[in-house]
Amino acid sequence: MRRGRRSAFAACLILAIAAAPGAALAQTVDELYASGVKARQAQHFDEAADLFRRALALKADNADALVQLGFAELGRNDLPAARDAFSRALSLAPAYRDGSFGMAQVEFRSGNLDAALPLAEKVAEAEPGNADAAALLENIRKAKQASQAKPVPAAAAPAKKPPHRRPDPVAIQLEQGRRLRAAGKPAEAETAYRRALKLSPRNTDTLVALGLVVGSTQRFDEAGRFFDRALAIRPGLLDARLGKVRLAIWQGDAPRARALVGDVLASAPDNVEALNLDARIALLEADYQRAGQSLQRALALDPRNAEALVGLGDVRRAEGDDEAARQAYGQALAIEPGSAD
Repeated sequence: MRRGRRSAFAACLILAIAAAPGAALAQTVDELYASGVKARQAQHFDEAADLFRRALALKADNADALVQLGFAELGRNDLPAARDAFSRALSLAPAYRDGSFGMAQVEFRSGNLDAALPLAEKVAEAEPGNADAAALLENIRKAKQASQAKPVPAAAAPAKKPPHRRPDPVAIQLEQGRRLRAAGKPAEAETAYRRALKLSPRNTDTLVALGLVVGSTQRFDEAGRFFDRALAIRPGLLDARLGKVRLAIWQGDAPRARALVGDVLASAPDNVEALNLDARIALLEADYQRAGQSLQRALALDPRNAEALVGLGDVRRAEGDDEAARQAYGQALAIEPGSAD
């Protein structure tokens, strides 16, 4: 997030407050799930896994939370934990395609190509427009062809060794880039993301991450091309569309940003990130009522969303209510103590 000097000054004031507000109210399963999805999409895999486990502690048979936990564990490269989560989800909902896709990734990364292939084929056949499933299926088939091309000595056949579990190099570079960007090192983060893109040129997560880090350094045209490449691979990709909204905000083009975020909210009215961006645009337009309404909607969906709380503080500051602003910033700091915003 980029804020003006007033927001930065307000954040500094809050850092000097002696005590933060009281503990946040307990969250529901839906609230924990929504927060976990947002954290996973932002590649905060440790946080996402924790949120999904908390949701499952409240409702153990939530197949959606189990599948999302599986993907979070894949992001952490914890294949046994991912396998357990996807297996539990599929035991509850055998036809859950996202669960089958996740299990196919686990088997592929574990070297179990014979188990991965039918799972990936099932998903690809059911969802012919799913580019991720098609790419995974292609990778599995290539790996099988490569393994079949190598003759195995007869003496070695009986003593079959367990497959060597190598970490996913793309996930490693993405996580490194995320940490560097969070540490305020955009140039180093960009280098990590470009390494990831070289390894997997059609990885839309990498393209979106590059668009965001390049856009944050004001190379707006280049950032836009990264988002467009991601959308060419996965039309309608929400993260890329939201990236283009942020790009318009960074350029100070409020009318374009308003049109773009309106399109997103028309198809995803409960998307918390889109609501936060809608509020930021309203702040640019000095429409404090709309900004406040969008942020309140975001907080109703995700009460521990620090970005929404910071935005609410900005709105209250703009309205001249410094005490309410301090309260909102203080709540945000209680959730993310190290947040520069």
